[in-house]
Parts: sequence; structure tokens; C-alpha cells
Amino acid sequence: DMEEMDIKWNMALLSMRADKFWKKISIQGTDVAGFDKSKVECFNYHKMGHFVRECRAPRSQDRGRRDNYRQGSKVKEQAPKALMEINGVG
Repeated sequence: DMEEMDIKWNMALLSMRADKFWKKISIQGTDVAGFDKSKVECFNYHKMGHFVRECRAPRSQDRGRRDNYRQGSKVKEQAPKALMEINGVG
């Protein structure tokens, strides 16, 4: 039974050390440890400092349609054209 008490004591110490560690690095539920958000741009609001999932602004209508977002497609899209006939002309 002495061995069982020793194991329980070590588990309690480990738990206390873990709690102290988490408080020391101050991790909150939504934060990523050691990540600097000051250089992050929100894709919804296009402001620095937060991710889109943390954005309080209403969703943008042009979600992701910014020019720098579509760098992959370099082909220019042509405007749609239609043929028309006017009675008595031509």
C-alpha cells in the first residue's frame, strides 16, 4: 500500500506542475500557443490582428474576391456577348 500512496502522491505533484505550467504560458481556449496574430489578416474584414473565425464584423459580401486572392488565374475573362437582330435594319 505504500507503493500505491507513492503513485498517488506523484500523480498529484504532476497535476500541480502541469497546472502551474499552463498558467505560466497563459494558454486560453481559442489561442494558439506562441503565435503572433499581429501579422495575420482577417479574410472577412481585411484588418490585421485576428482570424476570420474570431471576426465580429458581419460577413463580407465579396468573401475572398480580392485581387490578390485570385493570383492563380492570369487569363482575362471576356465580357459575355450576344447577337441581336433589329427588324428592318441590315
